[in-house]
Amino acid sequence: LVLNIETKEFLYGNPAVCMMLGYAKEEIKGKSLKDVHPEESLETAIAEFDAFVKENKRITLELPLLRKDKSTFPVTISASLVTWDEQDCLVGFITDITQKRIIEQEKLESELRYRKLFDSSKDAIMTIVPPRWKFTAGNATILEMFQVENMEEWMTLGPWDVSPIIQ
Repeated sequence: LVLNIETKEFLYGNPAVCMMLGYAKEEIKGKSLKDVHPEESLETAIAEFDAFVKENKRITLELPLLRKDKSTFPVTISASLVTWDEQDCLVGFITDITQKRIIEQEKLESELRYRKLFDSSKDAIMTIVPPRWKFTAGNATILEMFQVENMEEWMTLGPWDVSPIIQ
């Protein structure tokens, strides 16, 4: 998107961003920040825009955008100052991060399921990492099984500290 710094109106949107926002190429021209940012993030978008113009600092931020149909979607916006048709403008490069957010949420849910299994298991579960080969984590069962006071103490030990001499 190309945005006129003075009027804060869009001068141009490429086909990809127009499709993302649900506008025809001709419709995007003349729209402004308030047309593409939901009310809850508009103040942040305007503040970032103003700081960018004032300080000429490069920005990259994550915000929701508002489609023509009033639905929202998360994006990353990177911007630079340019001269467009002899006007000072901001060029915003927009990346739809909907899939990224979905994957992050699925990963978080998976990690929570794993953590629940790890913590509630009656089997002793522990992790070690080379090159020190000290324990880096363990579940509650190890405290009782290996008669260790707490996790901090557990993580000072290695397998050789808790294994029988003869196996």
